[in-house]
Amino acid sequence: MYVGREVAATPAARRSPEGAEFGVSLKIPCPNCGPRRYTEFTFGGELRDLGSPDPDRDFDRVYLRENKAGKQIERWFHTFGCRRWFTLTRDTVTNRIEP
Repeated sequence: MYVGREVAATPAARRSPEGAEFGVSLKIPCPNCGPRRYTEFTFGGELRDLGSPDPDRDFDRVYLRENKAGKQIERWFHTFGCRRWFTLTRDTVTNRIEP
């Protein structure tokens, strides 16, 4: 006879609109190795202009991130895989990734 407590269903607050459970397992599609867990990667930051003739603007470009809501182009490094850099588009609100 089982005398334990019942396991509650996943709260609605932890479910997506499609009914799937939210998890912390962000999968990043590596172009060389395929989809992998985010823990294998190092975030390289937003993809931005490479140079600016004005030193003040250059400081802003290097050290101040926009971190805007919505889609942004980012650089990622596959640290525990093929050890290559690649670029992808990620929606910062939903964490959906477009390779």
